[in-house]
Amino acid sequence: MTTAVISPATASVPWKTPAELADKQGVNIVVFCYPGSGKTEFGASGPKPLVIDVDGTAVRTLGGRTDVQIMPIRNGWEDIEKISNYLLTRNHPFESIWWDTVTAMQTYALKKVMVGAAPGVMPSQGQYGNANELVLDIVRTWCGQARERGVHVGFAVHAEEVKDESTGVVLIRMALTPGCIKGVNQASDTMGYLAVAPNSDTRKMLLRSTGRVLAKHHQPRNSPHKLPPELENPTFPMFIDQAKKA
Repeated sequence: MTTAVISPATASVPWKTPAELADKQGVNIVVFCYPGSGKTEFGASGPKPLVIDVDGTAVRTLGGRTDVQIMPIRNGWEDIEKISNYLLTRNHPFESIWWDTVTAMQTYALKKVMVGAAPGVMPSQGQYGNANELVLDIVRTWCGQARERGVHVGFAVHAEEVKDESTGVVLIRMALTPGCIKGVNQASDTMGYLAVAPNSDTRKMLLRSTGRVLAKHHQPRNSPHKLPPELENPTFPMFIDQAKKA
């Protein structure tokens, strides 16, 4: 059986080969880890970076650096929407956008959907769902920006341990609601777990799932330049370079 050869795309047709599209795309990545593992430094190492400081800790983490621009979140979800819309509707000089963190973003989203609720009242299932959609709209939109406009986009997320009651195994998961974890997984091309190796300063980023960690990286099966399942002392430019080669 012979395989038909598809002619290169022209201006008269709307389709292209995957290689043509991939060459023009930026990368999108979700990095989850425990505090102090280096997620903010990873994001700030990107080309012409903008760090959106949702947590309020990036300024202290990055210290006196002058090669990074930061936009702090001061007024909750209102600021998140304003910053996102500003960047979406204007030309900007940044080649990489780092949202730090989605965990804090979800907290602000819950506060927005629970405005007027009595103190101490827990969110309802519907309110959790509404907050999830606010967060996921940002994640989907900016993953789309990476694919459509070539900007490199990253999202930092806190990690937490969750015991699987059916097996007793303690899992490492993103510190988000289950619905938000599912949506982030569906929207992103890469989810990496970043950890500091025991008794060392070496950081390792896991890019594949294990029995305890949910991670992934989309790449062609037949690429001669596949990313390894684990990166040592990764930086955003290192990841971008290797992902683009693959």
